[in-house]
Amino acid sequence: MHPLLGQLLEQRHLSSARLIFSLNDYDVISDLHSSLKAIREIFDSPDYVDNRVDQSVVEIALARITAAIRETNSMEAHAAALVALLDSALSHELSSTSNGFWKDDSPHCKIVLDLLSSLFLNYGKRSIMILVLPMAMKALTCKNEEIIRNTSSYIALAAIHNGKTLSHYSLQIIANITNNGNYSLLRVLPQVYNYNQEPIEAHLPKLLELLHRSQARIT
Repeated sequence: MHPLLGQLLEQRHLSSARLIFSLNDYDVISDLHSSLKAIREIFDSPDYVDNRVDQSVVEIALARITAAIRETNSMEAHAAALVALLDSALSHELSSTSNGFWKDDSPHCKIVLDLLSSLFLNYGKRSIMILVLPMAMKALTCKNEEIIRNTSSYIALAAIHNGKTLSHYSLQIIANITNNGNYSLLRVLPQVYNYNQEPIEAHLPKLLELLHRSQARIT
């Protein structure tokens, strides 16, 4: 891990935050395992939800790391590590709390959203989507509306190039539509149907009913 990243992640020196954005991208990702391990240890801490400094440290470090991965076009090499971090973040409380006129998302929600956004920038790369889509299915089961909404949009985008991979999750997708009212996932069914017809045909009457209902809402 670069010393500046170490100061930020291990010593919580926010004064290092500005400097890490001037680092060479390859220096940032040279020891990604250690950096991501440090990030996970911070947000796994019981007091993370109340520690604004730690939250800022994680947000800054993740922003710099994902930017470096993007600029070096090395997501295929690092996707598994980011997916593991996403899995850990998804295990925390993600529900929103009402605060008068607005809702506050949990600090872990921000991590999940940032990681999903970064990973799904590569929706056209099958090797990455094979790793990411199982976590996307897991994200759909959380209680945070923003995560569910964003993940559904990402899945619809990924379906364009990954219908076969997504077809393995046909039953989960159908359950999200029929049981949870996630009508936006209706968009992925044509791509999934090309590779896995039976689950869709088994639920076709219900799916058609929901499709007509969703179209009626739009009109």
